[in-house]
Amino acid sequence: MSTNYYMKTSTSQADDDGLHLGKRSAGWRFTFKGDKDLKVVSFENWKDMVVKFRSQGFRVYDEYGVEQDLPAFFRMVENWHKDGNSNTQWCKDNYHDDGNVWTDEDGNDFIDGEFC
Repeated sequence: MSTNYYMKTSTSQADDDGLHLGKRSAGWRFTFKGDKDLKVVSFENWKDMVVKFRSQGFRVYDEYGVEQDLPAFFRMVENWHKDGNSNTQWCKDNYHDDGNVWTDEDGNDFIDGEFC
C-alpha cells in the first residue's frame, strides 16, 4: 500500500493531481520527487521548494484529497521507514539507470521522472 502526495491550490480541478511531491510505501523509505533542472536534489532543496509553493497559496494533499498539516507532513517524510528499502536502489537494479534516480547525502531517495 502506498500514498502519493501533491501540492495544489484549493481551487485546483479534482482531476488535476498538481505537483507530485513523493510517495510513502510500507517497508520503503519515503521517495521524493526530485527535479535536477530546478536543483531539487536533496531534502533541504525539496523542503525549500514546498515552503516556497506554500507561500504562493499551494497546499499539500494526499492522493485521496486530504489536506496535510505542513509540520506533521515534514516530520512524516523525515521519519518514514528511515531504515526501510530503497526505491532508488530498486529502480537502479531493475531499470536502466539514466541518472534520474539518486540518494542524497542524508540517505533520502529521489526520482526525477516517472516513479518505478
